[in-house]
Amino acid sequence: MNSMTGYGKGIIESDCGRAIVELRSVNNRFLDLSFRLPRGFQYVEDAMRSTVSAFVKRGRVEIVLVYECTRPSDTMLILNEPLAKSYLDIASKIEGLGFNGQITVADLIKIPDVVSHRSIVDDEKKEKDQALLIIKATKVATDELILMRQIEGSKLNRDLKTKLADLSVCTNEIAQIAPKSMVEHRQKLLNRIFDSILSQPSVSENKIYEEVAFIVDKLNIDEEITRIKSHLEHFDEILHQDGLVGKKLDFLTHEINREVNTIASKANNYDVTRILLDMKNIVEMMREQIQNIE
Repeated sequence: MNSMTGYGKGIIESDCGRAIVELRSVNNRFLDLSFRLPRGFQYVEDAMRSTVSAFVKRGRVEIVLVYECTRPSDTMLILNEPLAKSYLDIASKIEGLGFNGQITVADLIKIPDVVSHRSIVDDEKKEKDQALLIIKATKVATDELILMRQIEGSKLNRDLKTKLADLSVCTNEIAQIAPKSMVEHRQKLLNRIFDSILSQPSVSENKIYEEVAFIVDKLNIDEEITRIKSHLEHFDEILHQDGLVGKKLDFLTHEINREVNTIASKANNYDVTRILLDMKNIVEMMREQIQNIE
């Protein structure tokens, strides 16, 4: 079981540069990758996406890349001497016509094409080297992220098992109280009915017992208790499984909560109501934690 909350950082260096990749993840219904890349590095987004999504299946993950170039400049400056001399010759002729002013070196290098840049490294090879470095850093960051998510997931697993045991205890207590409560409720109901119809001797005693049995049967919670126990067993099985279990646990938690609410609507005993309040509180805490499980 993995949590969807985690952090990972990968730093890889080589002769061509230094890549720093940071991953931060929080809970989300599906996998949502958000990138913050330096200008000119969009070409590595697909490769980084594939690296992360191969191991992370759910959660919102923010991916931040910082790249530092550590080798000498990849470009050199080239002087176009014929063009520079042509500008100087024209400047001299203009001065000969009576115009004052002198062209400076600073003025000259600002003129387009007098000084140009030429790459001394093959651009395709440069991008390939950078991409390899970045992917390695992404893999390291992903491994750290997964490790942290596993640690957090183990903590959630232990806590959910504790709460599951608490729910099981509560369910067994209700199962023990319910039969006695039903007998008491049936007798109270009979007493009230007999008291109210003493003035109507035409109503048969058998009819009264039939109506009471019908009402009491509608208040029976044996079926709900059986379903809760079944859900708790299934929940425990999933807690021992690997892989994506968050959605399964979320569904089961909703089902358990539904059965608890049904029992609450039928409850006619103070002790049962008190236990149900504890159960609803436990289920709500479980629902909050499960939202963070992958």
